[in-house]
Amino acid sequence: MPHHKCARPQEKPRQPKQYGTYKKPVLIICLLLIISLLYQIEPAYSRTIQVPTDFNTIQEAVNNATVGDTILVAPGIYPEHVVVTKSLIIVGEDPETTIVDGTANDTVFDLEASNVHITGLTIRNAGNSHNAITSEREIVTNDYHQITNNIITTSQYGVFLSYSKSNTIFNNTFINNPFSGICLMSADNTDVTSNTILESAYGIDITSSTNVAVADNDISQTSYAVRLTASSTGNTIRRNLMSGQTVGVYSSSDSITVDHNTIVDGAYGIYLYNCMDASIYHNTLMNNSYGIRIYMPSSASSSHNINNNKIMNADWAIDLTYAHNNLFTGNWIQRNTYGIYMSFSSSNTIYHNNFVNNNMQANAGTGAGNLWDTNGEGNYWSDYEGEDTDGDGIGDTPYRIAPIGYDNYPLMHTWSEHDISIQSVTPSTNEAYPGEIVNITVTVRNNANISVLETFNVTAKYDGTIIDTATVTDLAQGATETLTLHWNTTGVESGDYTIRADASIVSDELNTDDNSFTDGTVRIDGLLLGDINGDGAVNNDDLGLLTQAFGSTSISPNWNSEADLNKDDVIDVRDLEMLCNNYGETV
Repeated sequence: MPHHKCARPQEKPRQPKQYGTYKKPVLIICLLLIISLLYQIEPAYSRTIQVPTDFNTIQEAVNNATVGDTILVAPGIYPEHVVVTKSLIIVGEDPETTIVDGTANDTVFDLEASNVHITGLTIRNAGNSHNAITSEREIVTNDYHQITNNIITTSQYGVFLSYSKSNTIFNNTFINNPFSGICLMSADNTDVTSNTILESAYGIDITSSTNVAVADNDISQTSYAVRLTASSTGNTIRRNLMSGQTVGVYSSSDSITVDHNTIVDGAYGIYLYNCMDASIYHNTLMNNSYGIRIYMPSSASSSHNINNNKIMNADWAIDLTYAHNNLFTGNWIQRNTYGIYMSFSSSNTIYHNNFVNNNMQANAGTGAGNLWDTNGEGNYWSDYEGEDTDGDGIGDTPYRIAPIGYDNYPLMHTWSEHDISIQSVTPSTNEAYPGEIVNITVTVRNNANISVLETFNVTAKYDGTIIDTATVTDLAQGATETLTLHWNTTGVESGDYTIRADASIVSDELNTDDNSFTDGTVRIDGLLLGDINGDGAVNNDDLGLLTQAFGSTSISPNWNSEADLNKDDVIDVRDLEMLCNNYGETV
């Protein structure tokens, strides 16, 4: 069968489109109309509204504002209850003088929209049944608030955030809010930073909230500085100062981190109640009845990691009740009634800790299976009386722990991840004339038990007055360095002065007892340098005395100790040079 190609239909040539001349004016008119309409559309921008210049009250300004506007509030007292229903910035000119007063009968700021920023105000007197600032999600979302640089006082809660996430509460002062300075309820991902909180039952109360960061706050005169309850997991409590409360940090929630806080003068420093896992490290706990307490209401395993905390002057530095399977390492426990006290607690691991001068270093209770050493290393016990005959740093005999338990490998020296010590302080002379340079030789050592380079300052002092400062850079683990600091005694009154050297504390250093060293006394003689005969002038008489003794040593018959101006036990050209430098001086 013959093959036939499909024939393409014949195409008609394209004709250019024809536009009637009558259409061109219509097109131009349409373009002009569009352009004129565009010019009539006003661009969106934020405004600054001033109170009371533009509106007498903050609420009137809020009502007349649009999203993104800034309301600037001048100094004055505004008796108001402000409902904020849009994203706005409300700025007080000065928190000391710009005051919003709730007149003791209602919430002062009720936030009913997201992205509200309140700053620079005193917000006060909502009363014992209402809050200074409230954000509670009901129908609309209510997140991303910024509450900064305010004074918030005399209200039931200073800030109450419920079902409101991703907020920032920064650099506010909370005073005398009876229930709580800050209350977070289902307020995830909120940052609470650099606030001062005092005179509340709870400084910061966190309920059913996750990923909350509480950092760099100063909290005092509260029952609980920070409380976490009702599954408030994954929260961090860091670098806060807490003082004068029943409990510094209380948690009945799991998976929390508490680190680098200073907690002093309370009943409990850190109290973990029915909390299954926490990381507690590098906290300083002083003058509390309990430093760290772990209490499980029923005997259950937990997995707390308690390391590198410094606990001093407590009744119970660490107290365990029904607490099992926890790890304690690197803690510095000093001058407490009980170092560690266990009740019905077993299978805990305790090693590389320092028990220093506690009345009772440790009590293991009746719990079984507690380990006091691991991999051939135990803890340092200041009252250990055994020997280390092979010099390996491990005691030859076990340390007994009442009523049951042994540290089989007690450490002969303290254990620290970071530890700078002053080894010696030596002045170049014990007697100097006013104006003489006395050299202070200081030897320092990095005593760390881990490989770490340390940079720090060394300061020499006489009776507390700074002589000179030098910097040690990148001192390696186990290394020593010798420094020479210079004391210009010009203007120093006559007398005996004690010489001391201090090393600055490096990051996370727990053992600070060896950061200072005192040794040597220098007497500053009231005589001028070169005034050998003590007549108050450096002149030819003194030059004659030095010439007579020139070249002598302390065993020479012509020796004159007063002519040995640089105290090197030889009278030579250096002494002559020193005398000449002061020739003609008088007292």
